[in-house]
Order: sequence, then C-alpha cells, then structure tokens
Amino acid sequence: MISTPVIWIVFPMCMAILLWFLRRYRLVVVIIAVTTCLFLAMSAWILPFSGMAKVGPLVMEVTTTLSILGRRFILLEGDRFLLIFLYSLGAFWFLGEGVLRKNRNFIPLGLAIISLSVAALAVDPFLYSALIIEIIVLISIPMLLPPGSRVGQGVMRYLVFQTIAMALMLLAGWAAEGVDTNPNDTALTTLALTFLGLGVMFWMGVFPFHTWIPQMVSEVYPYQAGFLLNFLPLVIMLMALDFLNGFGWLRNYSGLTQVCQFAGAITVAAGGIWAAFEHKLNRYMGFCLIVETGFSLLALSLQSTTGYQIYVTLFLPRTLFIALWSLAMSNLELEDLDYNHLAGVMKTKPVESITLLVASFSVSGLPLLGFFPLRQTLFENLAQVSLPTALWGFAGALGLMVGSVRILLAFISSPAEGTPQASDWRVILLLVLGILLLVLVGLFPQWFVSPLFNLLNAFGNLV
Repeated sequence: MISTPVIWIVFPMCMAILLWFLRRYRLVVVIIAVTTCLFLAMSAWILPFSGMAKVGPLVMEVTTTLSILGRRFILLEGDRFLLIFLYSLGAFWFLGEGVLRKNRNFIPLGLAIISLSVAALAVDPFLYSALIIEIIVLISIPMLLPPGSRVGQGVMRYLVFQTIAMALMLLAGWAAEGVDTNPNDTALTTLALTFLGLGVMFWMGVFPFHTWIPQMVSEVYPYQAGFLLNFLPLVIMLMALDFLNGFGWLRNYSGLTQVCQFAGAITVAAGGIWAAFEHKLNRYMGFCLIVETGFSLLALSLQSTTGYQIYVTLFLPRTLFIALWSLAMSNLELEDLDYNHLAGVMKTKPVESITLLVASFSVSGLPLLGFFPLRQTLFENLAQVSLPTALWGFAGALGLMVGSVRILLAFISSPAEGTPQASDWRVILLLVLGILLLVLVGLFPQWFVSPLFNLLNAFGNLV
C-alpha cells in the first residue's frame, strides 16, 4: 500500500536530500532532477489516486492520505493537474540551470521547495501551510545567496515580510476556525478577515508591502530569483483559492470584491508607474511582477467562474515571462544594468536583447503576445463591474508599455563600437523556443487556457 503524498511529497524530498550530497557532480544532478520531475508529472497523469494500481508486475493499493504527527496530507483526484503543472515547471527550470551551471545548490534546494509547495497545498488542517511556506522561505535563502555572499537589504526585507505573513496567517487560520463554529460572531469575522488580508498582502507583495521584490531581484542572481518568484507566488495564489474554497463565510463576504478591487487596482497602478520611471533593467522585472500580482487580485475580485479561470490561466504567461527574462538576464552578463549603459547591447547580445524586449512587451499586454488575450478578457469583465477599476488597470499596463519602450530605446542606441559576442547555443535554443511559445500563447490561447482550467478541479466549491 502506498499513499499519494508519499509519491509526490516524500519521494521528491528524499531525492532533494540525495542530490544535495551529489551536488558536486552537476551533470548527474541535472539529469536526476529533470528525470525525477518528469517522472512525477507523468505519474500524476497516469496513476489512479485511489484504488488498485498496476505498475509492471506489481499491484499496489493507492490511498490519498498520509498522517504525520497527527497532521494529515491529502492529495485527491482534483489535485492531479496541479501536480502535473508544478513538476513540469520544475523540469523546465532545472533544465535551464543545467545549461547555465551557475549555482550548484539551486537544483537540490529547488526540488525541496517544489516538494514543500505540494505539502503546503495538501496539509490538513490548512493552518499549518503557513509554517511550511516559512520553511520554503528559509530554504530559499541559501539558494539565492551562494556561501560567502553578503546579505542585501532586499533579501532581508523578503525574509522579514514573509515571516510577518506567517504569523498573520496563523492568526487568520485560528480566527477562521472560530468563525466556522460561530458564524454569527461579527467581531471574530472582522478579526479573521483583517489577519487574512494583511497576511496575503505581505505574502504576495501587494502595495505597500511590495518593496522587497525589486530590491531582491537587483541583489541576487537572476535565474534563482526568477525560480523563487515563479513558484512562491504561484503556491500562495493557489492557497488563496484554497481559503475561498474551504471557508463559505469568506466566499459570501460582501466586501471581498471591493477589497480585492482596491488592492489590485492600486498595486497595478503603483507597479506600472514605478516601471515607467525605472532605470535599472533588473528592477524593472520586479515591478512587472508587482503589476501581475495586482492583475491576479483583479481577476479574483470578479468572484465568478470566468474570474477564477483568468486567475489560473495567468500562471502560464507569467511563468514564460519570468523564465525568459531570468535566462536572458543571466546570459547578458553586464556589470551595470542602468539604461544609460545599455547602448549597443542589441549588437553585442542580439538574441538576449530580443528576448528581453519580447518578454517586456508581452507583460505590457502588446497584442499577439501571451498576456494580451487574458488581459483583454479581464478588462472586459472588469469594465462591466467597475469601470474605474478597469481604467486603473489600463493605466498600470500603460506604465509597463512606457518602460518597455524605454528599454527598446536603450538597446538600440548606437555606441562608438560594438561586435557580437558568442553565446552558448543551448541558451539561445531555449530562448528561441520560449519566444515561440510566448507568441503561440498569444495567437492561439485556446490551445493553452483550456488545460489550465483543470487547476480549478481542486477547488470544487468555486466552480
């Protein structure tokens, strides 16, 4: 007999520990990590989540629950596509690190982070997910900073904000359980909503608790920062859906729409304005992610099936943007990323420059690229509910567009001299494939968004 949490939580964690001791052998580590993630993704596709499973000559009973110290980890049939998505992303990121080979700690710690992310979504009582997220935060520090590196202000602020979020979410979980037993207690409901709202804001980097994102991105290696800013917000966004799915009083709270609209609009607008006036290439990515967080809140504010579908389908273009930007920045290898010192980069690093431009114009919402069809649908639905909120969202997207144009002008400025520099053909191949995929998502969104709707299968009360 074997349980689904053993397959998708315990097994990858054991592999992460093994890879930690093998991390000197980088090629071996890459092969094992990518193979493990693909195996787990395929297993989630093929294996039943309960009943009898036949694997070759072996026949075993599969259960959905694992108990550890009185706490249960539960992975059900509805979590199938979620597991496929997370472990496919892991294979994708580890393959890129296999090409770059910049940090030998990245893959073991990254695999541990994916395993813990699944655990955070599977644990019952849900209260303990906050503790698991804090473990992820602590593990991410040595992944972001190689031994001997100086800890910058952005990384410290990231650690402090995430720890505050953990405390607030623990208090929110305690208060939410009290509301479940006594739904008429108005004071307790207000307390639960306050703790929950502040906790999510600290976790996701919602305005005004967003300052750690651009600071951290400018202090650490781009690829590791990209991985963390891809997985951690994704898991937290799924946990937000889990909260809505699990607590009926929260779904029915009349002010939830207005709170999400206000927080989302001000986050989009603030991030877009800062992006328009930013003059550092690495910090620009941070502000783009802040804007994306705001758009996710705006999608959540619709509190409809369409809104939840937009919420989860934004994961794909967001992931492509982060991956392309991080990989291109890692291969750009510039000491000074100020716009004033980027003249001629289009000549010396043409593929990397084009990748950064495509990624930045995509996140700005340029037609024919990955974000455009989802943004268009979101704006149409927002305009029917609250036209001012839609206009604030458009203002934020316009700020990103201004920032993208500034980057374009910086790249094409002609220096006195400049010759093309050789780049690893494997990196170039990954960048070209990523650009093609981002364009395909924009041209044929129906090919990609429908499968992503399956992520909502884990949240039966929302759809």
